[in-house]
Amino acid sequence: MAGYNYAKFISDFGGRTLENIQVIDDLRAKDIAGNKKSKEEIEKEHHEVTQLINSLFGMIIVPYEKYKFRYYERESANSISEHDLKRTSGYLLIVQEIVDLEKKGKLYNNYNDHYIVGSFIKHLRNALAHSGDHGLHFTPVNQKKVINSIIFYDCDGPYEFCVELSVNRVRKLIPLIFNMYKEIEDIKEVDDLAAYNKDVESKRRLMSTDNDWARRLARNIDPNKGR
Repeated sequence: MAGYNYAKFISDFGGRTLENIQVIDDLRAKDIAGNKKSKEEIEKEHHEVTQLINSLFGMIIVPYEKYKFRYYERESANSISEHDLKRTSGYLLIVQEIVDLEKKGKLYNNYNDHYIVGSFIKHLRNALAHSGDHGLHFTPVNQKKVINSIIFYDCDGPYEFCVELSVNRVRKLIPLIFNMYKEIEDIKEVDDLAAYNKDVESKRRLMSTDNDWARRLARNIDPNKGR
């Protein structure tokens, strides 16, 4: 695999993610054109929804953690606000998707959110990050049937966010979100390569320091226990 452009990491990472989706799509299209397999067989073989969910993890969590959403106040050079999002060409397209979801009874949010796109992505990020704690639900709940939608759920005390995205909607949102973050990355200052390499070396020096953590704990493990 070719190396990433560290100064344009989101662009590189996102672009490769979209290419991976296209590979799966091309394989599915080839099988569909061959007309030798059922839809269920094709979906089971190519794991389209799994690829889309993995892509969502990459397209939402990775850039979100690099460019922290801070509403209207920036806390660091990399933090972004709704103003920054509004400067991107696809902002209104994402707004339209969100509004359409609410109109169709597929979105609920009683958080005190005042910023539509940044908050929407933040809650998707939380649902993905906490997917093992009821953050994600796949429908229909039947292993023999093809998944057609994913429910994303985020909560904090009395506050709840819930949205149901069809597989087609996920397909539509992934490139929109990618292009938005790509444009944000394009207007940010380019990182300093020397400083980046210095940081890499500092991490390597840290790892080379012998602190005996894993070996110390491993010595206390009885391999016969739990058998």
